[in-house]
Amino acid sequence: MSLKSKKINNKGIVLDVLTLMYSVIGVVIVLILAGTVWSTFVTELRATNMSDNEYEQQFNDTVSYTNQGFKTIDALLFPIAIVGLIIGLIVTSFLIPSHPIFVVVNIIGVIFLAFMGLVMQVVYEYVIAEPEIASGYSNLTYIPYVMEWLPWIGVVAVLLATIIGYSKRGGGEIY
Repeated sequence: MSLKSKKINNKGIVLDVLTLMYSVIGVVIVLILAGTVWSTFVTELRATNMSDNEYEQQFNDTVSYTNQGFKTIDALLFPIAIVGLIIGLIVTSFLIPSHPIFVVVNIIGVIFLAFMGLVMQVVYEYVIAEPEIASGYSNLTYIPYVMEWLPWIGVVAVLLATIIGYSKRGGGEIY
């Protein structure tokens, strides 16, 4: 195996974080829509005079479990996934051979990434501004906080990966 075939492409730090941000906004919108559909479903099903139904207790248990699942995704799994993806980005920045001269490209990429984060934040704000979606948004506690700081999360992740990736000894050789 030749030395050139082992090289890893080093232009992925900004693109990886941009992919992370697109994934975050997509998951958040899907969770909000799923919460809205679930809330509407439960409201409409309760309006069908279920008090006469023998399955009312099972339905209430199912609703309770599903609501707890949404809260778990919001409070536990979503922040852990974001932190895990950022840690993965930092770990892979150790493996990418790079030369410090290319840090200028990453600085330009950080500016673009901050702009894209702001665009995604505006899209998120438009989605939650719809009155039909208010019922799915009302149960979320941590996701709105993450979406408020999404541009800064992306910028800090890229800066950390840039510092780690371009401060290694070796000047671009295979390690």
